[in-house]
Amino acid sequence: MVVGLACTGCFYVDPIYRQSMLEVSYGTDSERSGHVRRDELVTVRANYQTGNAGDYHWRARFCSQLDADQLPHGCDAQPSYTGEAAGFAFVVGAKTHDLGEPTQAVDLELDAYDDHGAVTQVRGLQTLIVIAGPTLALTRSAHSYTVLGPIDLVATYGDTGAPPADITLTWAATAPGGRRFALSDETPILGSDPTSSQAAKRLVPDTAGSWKVTVTASYRTTTTEQDAMFDVAEDQPPCLVAWQPAVPPDGARLPITGPVLFQVPLVDDDLDAYPPVSPDPLFHTASFAWSILRPGASQREPLTGATGNTLAFDPGAFSPGDDLEVRVEVFDRHATKPACPDDQAVCSIPASACIQRQTWRVEVR
Repeated sequence: MVVGLACTGCFYVDPIYRQSMLEVSYGTDSERSGHVRRDELVTVRANYQTGNAGDYHWRARFCSQLDADQLPHGCDAQPSYTGEAAGFAFVVGAKTHDLGEPTQAVDLELDAYDDHGAVTQVRGLQTLIVIAGPTLALTRSAHSYTVLGPIDLVATYGDTGAPPADITLTWAATAPGGRRFALSDETPILGSDPTSSQAAKRLVPDTAGSWKVTVTASYRTTTTEQDAMFDVAEDQPPCLVAWQPAVPPDGARLPITGPVLFQVPLVDDDLDAYPPVSPDPLFHTASFAWSILRPGASQREPLTGATGNTLAFDPGAFSPGDDLEVRVEVFDRHATKPACPDDQAVCSIPASACIQRQTWRVEVR
């Protein structure tokens, strides 16, 4: 006897199909940010987030142009690299095949199908933009751009994908007339940014004129170059900026009734100022020469050992009514005498306000 089974109201329903999704991951931080370099190996991988693995069809085409929206143009008609596995690797070509122009971008494509044969949604796929070279910035600083004055240069360099230690710096200094000139190493400056580093050099120019310093940052086959150009002047004589006590006007004399401290609290100079501008041994301090013209004397008397910025004067060695002169002159490392005649109380550099000599005419009371 045949028994028929019946199930009223029972249905068999296939599971609802949900479209698969995969995520594209990149091998380096630089690639994840969408940046690659010519002649560099790029690695990518497709990872399924939902669904099961199926077929992969990778294509990488090199492009010679990017528009304002960072979209690639001038791409090769045929891909330079293809792949059929979850992982895909290729080397960025230096030039495109069709046009022979430098590669500016990589048009990366992926067609993926899950185990149902359905097209898979892909996230994270992007056009890869070619970086021309490492990041590089060159700054300079100096108290003054003067012969024998130090000029400090700092290069800040990095790369979005490569550690700074893999970047090579090359420095070159060109003196006036095209002569090569040596730079001295300075202590590297350590920053907090792990993607960049700093290096310092010092230039001490030996002649006046136009100078140029070039630094080149190299990573594999890519380079970035920065120039610093500046004019260096001759070292000028030092200038008296302030003095005490005040100098009386022409025809008048400074009355002195007791001990007086003559002093020069401030001297301006590119390298040998007073007070000194820096503890750096390349900077010196201005020196001074004090002298006195005694009453009735025809020759000025240098005061031996008086090379500092002060002179203590005691009128006790003179008689009331004596007229005399106290003088100070300032010098830098070149020790060049003021060019004015000795009977000229104040000596200035022609066509400037730079005073190298000051004279007090005094009367003892």
